[in-house]
Amino acid sequence: LVNGDDVFQPTVLQELLKSDGDITMVVSRKDHYDEDDMKVVAEGENIVDVGKDIEHTKASAESIGMILLRGKGLMDMQNCLLEMVRDEENLQLFYLAALRKLMRDGHKICFSECRQEDWAEVDFHPDLEQMRAQLQGKLLGPSM
Repeated sequence: LVNGDDVFQPTVLQELLKSDGDITMVVSRKDHYDEDDMKVVAEGENIVDVGKDIEHTKASAESIGMILLRGKGLMDMQNCLLEMVRDEENLQLFYLAALRKLMRDGHKICFSECRQEDWAEVDFHPDLEQMRAQLQGKLLGPSM
């Protein structure tokens, strides 16, 4: 699963595919998290909570919006989503609410870590312009 507004280096996906977990989230660490970040709390090698409502001082990293689901993890996620959509109050929630429910039910959610400079989220026109400038600089190399 990859959010449609994510741009990332191929190494991010390559590292994610090395995970042997049934559910693995890609996360990135930074010095400060804001209200709009999809924050995660990690304990050891597992993610134990995810949400924008997590206090920024308790955040271990942020989810970049890339998750590997396979085997039992994929089935557990599908079953959780099917169960959740039967309750009308859940129809306004995002898919991460299902992951949060799985975590609270004791499911193991692994993580793969990437560097901040290896990904970006393009939400607004300024984000797109910044991404274009970065890509053009990398494609053209240093100026003479």
